[in-house]
Amino acid sequence: MRIAFLVLLAVLGAVSSAAATEYPTIVGSWYDPDYGVADCKTHWGVHIEPMSYLSGETRCDFDSVARDGWKVTWTGQCMFGGAEPEPVSVIAIETDGILNMNFGDDDWGPDLHRCPAE
Repeated sequence: MRIAFLVLLAVLGAVSSAAATEYPTIVGSWYDPDYGVADCKTHWGVHIEPMSYLSGETRCDFDSVARDGWKVTWTGQCMFGGAEPEPVSVIAIETDGILNMNFGDDDWGPDLHRCPAE
């Protein structure tokens, strides 16, 4: 009976720790190291909100967001370079503090680094 109880505790502990895995938010400002951390405080930095994205001449407003582990997927509309809004699915994956984003094509863009806290 005691062994069964210990096994049950071990199983419950493993299940609860797996269910409690938290992933860091990607909301905030990011920069391309090729251009430097100075972009963080300008419109050329990458500024991510829960339901929007702004960087340079790109603005996206999203209708939905889903998270699957380290992968975040938004759907909505983006305006690229002042053009008319177009439907888009944006995927962001953070790996070891590096954020990569895809705007529905084969190009994953540069490795983005999180801006320092102010």
